[in-house]
Amino acid sequence: MRRAIKINLGILVFTYALSGICIAKDAHNLASQDVILPLIQSNIGAITELSVECIIVENEGEFDTSDLLILWAIRENHNQTCGGDPDTAPVIQRVVSVFNAHQKSIDLFILDADCMCLGKKLN
Repeated sequence: MRRAIKINLGILVFTYALSGICIAKDAHNLASQDVILPLIQSNIGAITELSVECIIVENEGEFDTSDLLILWAIRENHNQTCGGDPDTAPVIQRVVSVFNAHQKSIDLFILDADCMCLGKKLN
């Protein structure tokens, strides 16, 4: 009897976990890193005078409790081409990508460090 309860409980937990994964995959397919990185790169001129080759875009995770807002650090890429100390990569700016499920689009905003809120819209 105990074994049957454990098996049924395991199936229930497994089914619940899979349903969340499938929903997240479908809802956020547009908001994948493969889509957001080129979007940030195409708007880099509004963030810095550095070329795309001289920046590093780093995912810093969710901006708030929603996984629809993702925080990105725009860092200097120090190498032979771009110059600078190769042991450092200072943050130039932070950008927030906002996935709008209703319109199936992604908006980019500068992070306003004073209020830790969305600032200027980039796209």
